[in-house]
Amino acid sequence: MVRIGRALGIACAGLALGMVSCAPQTPLPAEVAEVEDRPEAPRSEPQFGPMLYPGERFEAQISRGMLTVGSVSLVVDAPCLQDGVEVVPTSSHAERVGLYGAVKPGKVDTVSWLDRATGLPRWTRSAGETPRRFLDVSGTFERHEYHYAYRSKGRSSTKKPKTRRKSRLLPPGELTYEGHSALGALRSWASVPGAHGVMHVILGRSLWRVELDVGQPAQVSVGGESHDAILVQGTARRVSFKLETSKRAQRWSLWISDDDRRLPLKARVEHRKGVVDIELTDYELEPPPDEPPAACSDG
Repeated sequence: MVRIGRALGIACAGLALGMVSCAPQTPLPAEVAEVEDRPEAPRSEPQFGPMLYPGERFEAQISRGMLTVGSVSLVVDAPCLQDGVEVVPTSSHAERVGLYGAVKPGKVDTVSWLDRATGLPRWTRSAGETPRRFLDVSGTFERHEYHYAYRSKGRSSTKKPKTRRKSRLLPPGELTYEGHSALGALRSWASVPGAHGVMHVILGRSLWRVELDVGQPAQVSVGGESHDAILVQGTARRVSFKLETSKRAQRWSLWISDDDRRLPLKARVEHRKGVVDIELTDYELEPPPDEPPAACSDG
């Protein structure tokens, strides 16, 4: 069984880095596929606003072939004030289900505060656990740096886990997201058919470089029904502390509804041992009362 931290990073990056909030934090193989290097394509600058709306709720299932192996939910809460800045709290829960969950139980919970004006993250925390191990990572985003603290412990260990603190540089001049805010960015990118984009995403302790290409309208089957969608495809590559990008990459595809809602209908990851799909099973939007935001509760 892969380690929680590694599964979180590789899987989230592969599944469109935020498809319903990093749904693949449930178990996925750690293998990544070789992707041939290609010349840098002309890049489209993102011309969008944040696309995560207070009151949204997403639910999705994760499957490998005909077997459902996981479920995931994402909730976008009412805005609040953090150090005088209006932020949108988002939370997600992912877990293994069915026979797979019974044999290898595991879950991951993530909470993030996103700047309401820009959609960029200010703070995030992920806590994952299996019967053998747990990992807790929290971090803040400041200009071109990410400061984080983490605790990790094997279930068989009797030692109290120590909190370790680190900082890492982020690519200068580039937008950096975490899983939830990456979903909002990808929903916005779908409004620019033909665009080529580059974004960076922090997942736990890892940094990923994501290249994406926005296709033309297409049909996608979800839950046995056909939907009009925009296909976004790309690769995700791990970035080192020295900001060196790996040559190994994970291929992913994301189908976003071709309407004003821009719903993440389906995501797919291709790896050496098969294909993993995530399909949206339920969506609700219940906007909160239009009231002045109160102070955020402690994360």
